[in-house]
Amino acid sequence: MASVTFNVVLFVAMLYFYSAGNLFAAVAFAFFLVYRVFQNRLTRIVSVVSRLDSVPSETACNTALTCRFAVEHVLSHPSLDALFQRLRTGGKIQPTDVSEWRRTLVANYERKYKRNQPFEEVRFHVKNNLVFMNGEPHFGDTLYHAIEIPYSLGEDGKEGEKSFLTPNIEVKLEIRLLVVNGMLVLQLGEFDRQSSPKILKDGSLAVYQTYVTLTTFPLMYFGYQLGLPIRYLNLSSHATESYKNHWHEWQTKTKRPFWKRKPGMFDDWRRLHQDLAAYRILSEHYQSSDYSWSKWKKFSDAFESRRDALLKAEKFTTFHTKTDDDWRYPDMGQEYSNDYLYVFFQNLNLRREFAAEHWFTDYYEEMP
Repeated sequence: MASVTFNVVLFVAMLYFYSAGNLFAAVAFAFFLVYRVFQNRLTRIVSVVSRLDSVPSETACNTALTCRFAVEHVLSHPSLDALFQRLRTGGKIQPTDVSEWRRTLVANYERKYKRNQPFEEVRFHVKNNLVFMNGEPHFGDTLYHAIEIPYSLGEDGKEGEKSFLTPNIEVKLEIRLLVVNGMLVLQLGEFDRQSSPKILKDGSLAVYQTYVTLTTFPLMYFGYQLGLPIRYLNLSSHATESYKNHWHEWQTKTKRPFWKRKPGMFDDWRRLHQDLAAYRILSEHYQSSDYSWSKWKKFSDAFESRRDALLKAEKFTTFHTKTDDDWRYPDMGQEYSNDYLYVFFQNLNLRREFAAEHWFTDYYEEMP
């Protein structure tokens, strides 16, 4: 009540000086009144603007990511069995046995990409919002890598011509690795409607699955240990499970309007943005004092719990065992693997922070 009364007094004083012809005093009281009315909003705006040049995840990123997978293991996925039968029936491939076909694909991969072993590796390095892939600037500006394995190769190792209307899946198989909605996924495709392993919505305007996800790595849930800018998490509401699953209700002809259907098509999208807010807080922790330690620890524990559950579900393992003394040593990166994928990533900014305290100095502080 006292605050409102004071604001009214300021307003009356502003009118008095304006009517008296004292514009300088009137403008001064006007600015003071505006500040009092909007000071909370102005404080938040100033807080955000002041951090724009000190957000490590956006303007000072220095993150390396290496991924490796065995082509043979990828091609052992069960989804290729049904694809083989369709291609064999249509006369698109020569092998009569699915095992023989898989061996042919492996051999074609080695010939096309000139590999001595059927292993594919890609190295990303994001430095100050510039992406390097395998040591070269990548102006695609996204963490995405794909290989295409043709079903047949000529004597010169080149692929044959494909007509414009022929689906890609009838002449070659694609394996792709990408980050989407903060998750690192390894996928196999690119299926058309006839070969799709899952039809989400049938009919004239069908919705069907074009890629099979072999494994998913919870990259975003490592927080500050990752340190990637949010733009490189490749956000897409259409790539969420709730958005894809809502087509099932269209398929079953549910009468309710789409915004009342359960689960809602954008439920996962809303939850993702809540996690993104926590991700930004965790990434900014080392250069911002706007967040309390207790709040940061709460978000960190929540991310760790979510991360461990996802790693366990996808059967990722690591040689590193977390201890309470990890803070004493420089961050050497994170390394995980399962049957399909090997992942290594490192926020190199963390090593620089450790170096500033321990390597750049000429003295030693004993620790408890």
